[in-house]
Amino acid sequence: MTSFVHAIVQDPVEQDLLFLGADDGLYVSRDRGTSWARFPAKVFPRVPVTDMKIHPDDHSLVIGTFGRSLYVMDNVLPWRELTKSKDLLENKFTFFPSKTAVQSPYRSVDGIRFGADAEFRGENRRGGARLVMYVKPEEKKDTTVVASDTADRKKKKDKVKPEIALQDTIAKDSTALTEKEKKDKDVLKLYVLDEQRDTIRYIRHKLTEGWNEFGWDMRRKGVRYPSRRDLPEDADDAAGQYVNPGLYTLVGLFNDQKDSTVVEVRLDPRLEITSADLNARNALINTLSIEINRAHIAFKALMDAGKDIRMIESFMTNAPDSTKKEIRDSIKVIKKELASLEEGFMRPADAKGYTSEINLGTYLSETGSYLNSSLGDPGSNARNLLAQTQAEVSRQVKAVNDFLNTDWEGFQKWMASFSWPVFKEIKRPE
Repeated sequence: MTSFVHAIVQDPVEQDLLFLGADDGLYVSRDRGTSWARFPAKVFPRVPVTDMKIHPDDHSLVIGTFGRSLYVMDNVLPWRELTKSKDLLENKFTFFPSKTAVQSPYRSVDGIRFGADAEFRGENRRGGARLVMYVKPEEKKDTTVVASDTADRKKKKDKVKPEIALQDTIAKDSTALTEKEKKDKDVLKLYVLDEQRDTIRYIRHKLTEGWNEFGWDMRRKGVRYPSRRDLPEDADDAAGQYVNPGLYTLVGLFNDQKDSTVVEVRLDPRLEITSADLNARNALINTLSIEINRAHIAFKALMDAGKDIRMIESFMTNAPDSTKKEIRDSIKVIKKELASLEEGFMRPADAKGYTSEINLGTYLSETGSYLNSSLGDPGSNARNLLAQTQAEVSRQVKAVNDFLNTDWEGFQKWMASFSWPVFKEIKRPE
């Protein structure tokens, strides 16, 4: 260190951890000042640091600078762990402790709404429980080869017997990664457990070498909304209702490594919310989840019918021309009905631009947003909106059931009366 020192602060928990503010930036020491490391410029600017303070409850470092206003290092808990265990980064995968996660409402600040470049605003802390992990970079193999070594290796290679080389090839191929292993490589599988040790959420997240941070939105597993997409079996759980205050264990599986941390979830202390308020909110969200699941099942039935239609079209190659025409005419009618029913749930797949049309997806998303934005009892407006959504779900589900029980069932029976060869007759040469 060669610049002037303005401030120094000692961590109240790990006293070997020191932060130092100097003329040329911010420094840190994990051995009570014996050695110092300066934060890189891309992490913290090269500006004079004039004062610092570690918040006793929030575990954040507040940094006052000359010329660049105020900075806040949101979480010093990883630094405490690194100070406590100096070789912690030698582990292949490390899950660091997380700060207390607070369920709080968000609103825009008073004053200018769209200030462009006329107003300076610092970046706010992101919501949810912030999770910090470290992946140890793989050691790079030295590819430098001396010329004489290359010649020697070439001679040895020429002397290898063919059958031995073949065995080596087979052994090498047998260790190749499967498609599933390739898909799961460098992917974190995160399991959220409640205090009863029940898994309430499953999340996948791609990690990179070095430091990683992402958030858990403090929600448990929810239900799937109607969608045209086919999700893989190991897809992330859908986000459901917010969890109640308490302790939650987050278990991370990464490649062949496992680590965990505990997150405490609290309610915003500024809000006067009772257990009765939380129960009232959760009851409404559970009711909405039932309606969302009904809509999901109904829409999936339409998607499955569409798949059957496409399968029939692909099998009609060897059917007589008269049969093809008859089936195509019927399929055209069925497709038109399916498209009309789908539009009751969401916009057509090929629709472009903005639209003011209101469909079932609009009801579900707006009701879900309204209910989940409230930490307490949502109130009478939310109940009225939920009642409207229930009525719309029932209307669309009835329309789908009517189609399945009449036109679709009749089409299936009619198609069962046809038969044609699967294989085309191939003329043999003489």
